[in-house]
Formats: sequence, C-alpha cells, structure tokens
Amino acid sequence: MKNYDGVKELLQAYVDNNEIAGASIIIQEGDETVLKAGVGWADEEKQKPVNEHTIYRLASMTKPVTAVAVMILSDEGRLKIEDPISKYLPEYAGTEKEDIQIVHLLNHSCGLGMVMHPGMIQAMMLSEPEHDRLEDRVRRWAKKLAPDFPAGTATGYSPSTGFDIAGRIVEVVSGMELDAFFRKRIFEPLGITDIAFTLNEEQKSRRGCVFHDGNSSPMNPDKLEVYVDASLAGYFSGSAGLFGTAENYNRIVQMLAHDGCYHGVQLLKKETAQQMHTPCNDLFADPGIRWGLGMQVFGSPQETGYYVNEGSYSWSGAYGTHFIIDPKADRTFVLMLNSDNLGGSQSYISRAVEKAIWEA
Repeated sequence: MKNYDGVKELLQAYVDNNEIAGASIIIQEGDETVLKAGVGWADEEKQKPVNEHTIYRLASMTKPVTAVAVMILSDEGRLKIEDPISKYLPEYAGTEKEDIQIVHLLNHSCGLGMVMHPGMIQAMMLSEPEHDRLEDRVRRWAKKLAPDFPAGTATGYSPSTGFDIAGRIVEVVSGMELDAFFRKRIFEPLGITDIAFTLNEEQKSRRGCVFHDGNSSPMNPDKLEVYVDASLAGYFSGSAGLFGTAENYNRIVQMLAHDGCYHGVQLLKKETAQQMHTPCNDLFADPGIRWGLGMQVFGSPQETGYYVNEGSYSWSGAYGTHFIIDPKADRTFVLMLNSDNLGGSQSYISRAVEKAIWEA
C-alpha cells in the first residue's frame, strides 16, 4: 500500500505559505481509507481549526448530485435522458430550444449559457436574485435566452443554465422541490446529514471561510453565487449552492465508485452508474477529456497531461473542492478547501494533489 503522508504535508505547506487557509482530504483504496486528514484553519480569525466536521461551499460539486437525481428518475422509468426538455417544460416547445434533450444538459452540449459565449452573460442578466425561484428563472430562459449553438453540435461548459434546467425537470417529474428531492432520495438513503442548500445554526458555526490572499481580485462568494444563493426566495439550484463536509460528500463518491451502491444501499442501477462515467459523445471538453453525465472522463495521461489513469472521472467546484474516482488504481479522493483565487475548478492545488497521490 502506498504511503500518502506526503499529500498531507503538501497541503500543510500551502497553509504555511499562506496560499490557503485550510483543507480536508480523504483518500480511499478500495473500501479502505488510507488518508483522512485536515490541515489549517476553517476560520483563522476565530482560531477555528479544520476538523472532520468542517463544512465547505461545494459550488459546482452540486452538479453531480443533480445528475444522480436525474438518473434515479431514469431508473424508475419516469423520464429518459433522450427526451426533449420540452416534454417536461412545455414553455420550451415551439422555441429554438425545443430540440435540447436532457442528455445535452448533463454533458454540456445544450448550447445554453455557455462560458466564452454571449449566452452566459445573457443568462446572468436575466436573473432576478431577490425574487427568483428555480421555476421562475427556467421559464425566463425559455422566453429570452438565445442558444449559443444548436444542441449536441458543440460543447464547452454551462456553469448554471444547463444543470438548473435539469434540476427543474427533477422538480416537475418528481413533484418535489429540488432540495427536498436531494434530501429524501439521495442524502437520507446514504446517511448524509451535513450536505444542504441551507444550513441550520449549528452547521453555520462549522462553515469554513472563503480564503483570499490579497494578491488578486477576489471572487466574492455572495456576488458570484447570486444564481444559487438558497437564502434568496428559496432558489435551489441544480448547478451550485450546496454546502457539505468532506466525509459526507465522500459517501456520494463511494456510491458512484461502487456502481451505484453504498454500504448495501443501491441508489442507482449498476449500469446507470457506469453510464454516468462513460463518454456519451465525441466532443472533447479539453485535450483527452470528454463528458459523461455530470462527470468529466479522462483519457490517458499522455493525452490529458493529468496525473490520473485513463477511465478516471471527476468533478470540481469554483472554490477548490474536487474529487476523482480512478477505477484502474481502485482509488478515490475527495479534496475540500475554499479559496477565491485558485483558478476555479482548474485549481493548481488540485493538480498538485493529483500528482502527489500519483507519485506516492
């Protein structure tokens, strides 16, 4: 078995160098936890160290949870991912968006609100954060948001729009608000008590601060997450907005890594869990990296430049949260930290941790 002590030492060095305030990490080989560690501060000003109960902003690590929700309904025969979204959201029928399928939402080929395209800014301008619920914004996009490209013809990254529409479809099909569906159909079966859109007072006392080192322009979390602040009119987003601990999110990761099963709870069918990390088209997000369903799927290290085996799958969040499932190595890891200037989901710290794990 590898020795992963160097991974903890690497994270501690980032704390000592004032590049992050603190972090949590869990590495598993098969069913065995080989490293579970916290370093640094959850709140340095209040002298609160990181521990296993520290709660982090998960940001876009909400997206895999939404993908799981969609696939639960698929397993139950209540929707098909090849269905057009207009089947469940009739406001999209008769528009230039009516050919978008649910699968296009999950693999970032929907053409709506795409990064580096006009649609992302337009989607932001169509938000009314003081009043919106998920239903409101999805309806407004149906009427006013222009596609960046025809569905399925290209890819990129839809930071909010695609997965918010997917979340709204979960609401329509299930008859439950998204936060309730997550809680009843995903979190409770997995024994998760510390992942939520809205935190109670005790959980708020364990929430880590978002670190900023003063050397670059910060991403103000309250401004950046104006789409997804669940305190605003109950806006429960399929794209971002969850808070959670490393240990609780690791339960979701282990469920995915074990073909939809966690400690005897079969949340997804085996073939469904495998479908989520199978490339579903030939569109490349980055060199050697294609989309599954709510996942990015890696080619060989030679193709990608990443220190992970071919067939590994992953997701990240804007404040440095990150996980990777590496079936070939029979290894998973969950990294939690919150910093506003690490390059978002392309955090250099995530890359360094991947390398340290690879070389352990």
